[in-house]
Amino acid sequence: MHVSEAGGTSALRPVGSYVERGALWLVVQFALFAVFVATCSRGGPRAVPILAGVLPGMLLVVSGLAITGLSFAKLTEAQTMTMLPAPLESAELATTGVYAHVRHPCYASGILVLLGVCALAGRPLALLALGALAVFFWAKAAREEALLSDLGYATYSQQVRHRFIPGVV
Repeated sequence: MHVSEAGGTSALRPVGSYVERGALWLVVQFALFAVFVATCSRGGPRAVPILAGVLPGMLLVVSGLAITGLSFAKLTEAQTMTMLPAPLESAELATTGVYAHVRHPCYASGILVLLGVCALAGRPLALLALGALAVFFWAKAAREEALLSDLGYATYSQQVRHRFIPGVV
């Protein structure tokens, strides 16, 4: 049995194959990221002068990377670090630190970093690719939440109501 920080218990979950654990989600995520990179580097003419996007872009990138670091540290502590939607067999629900404010800070910080990259690239087409990634992250987060039900996720989601942005979404 696992005891989560939220106080719930769960039976051990079967590990399953890579495909059963959600490898297709990861393939789609990397494909969307590749489209994003392509639109940043070759997404038509610049709509924003290079210097106009530098400060906001760097602030977004640095802020996003800081939140990513805090998120990864908490996931490592909870032994739940995986890019697949299905939790690891030994996983415990991370509910403290940045996870006390939003349920999916890794996705939120990734979007923040990529928004900064959009500002640095100055290509509006990259925003469309980022929008597709944001919709994908929303769907992947919903899938993860369904798979975390045996770790007391319903209680946690009532305590932390927002997936990505505190007080907003």
